[in-house]
Amino acid sequence: MGVNPITYTAHENGGRGINAEAAKHYAKHLGIDPVVLIFNSTDDTEGSEEQGLVQYKKTKEQNDLATDLQLDMPNEFLSQRFRIPEDSSRIIEVVGDYMYDPTDPSAVGSLLPGDCVVVDTSDTRPSPPGAFAVFDGAGVSLKMLEVIPNSEPKTLRITGRNPRYDCFERAMEAVEIIGRVKAKVSML
Repeated sequence: MGVNPITYTAHENGGRGINAEAAKHYAKHLGIDPVVLIFNSTDDTEGSEEQGLVQYKKTKEQNDLATDLQLDMPNEFLSQRFRIPEDSSRIIEVVGDYMYDPTDPSAVGSLLPGDCVVVDTSDTRPSPPGAFAVFDGAGVSLKMLEVIPNSEPKTLRITGRNPRYDCFERAMEAVEIIGRVKAKVSML
């Protein structure tokens, strides 16, 4: 494509923003509209909140993640390996440093920027504790959720893996849980 591989990788994983000139160049080679690359959207964005590469659409009936990032994973693999019911999996790209400890980024469970996670939208019960996709009022984000035992009303402790960010507590009914993180896909 005539682009420095380091620059292309930074554009691809979101580490560097893309300007109009680069978007036009990529769009010409990919056969798509440059608007899709600049705004990471199509004309079907009405009523959506955006954060990173994931769109969140809230409807009256249910919460839904737009399928911006498509990975072909057979339903049989998802249902047998991760026990995710058909049509209940979503792929989300990790954006930001909330879900890893910079002093120990290789710690088990770390989610690094550019990783993708498989979210089971049928599992929204935060017991046992773990990583979940939630709608935080501004967009979709990944958080560690834990039910505080014997709390009334039921309360969640919401944390990240990065000690730079404070943990906080919310009434369970006030937290919009989209689904449990079941797996991650990382670059080597």
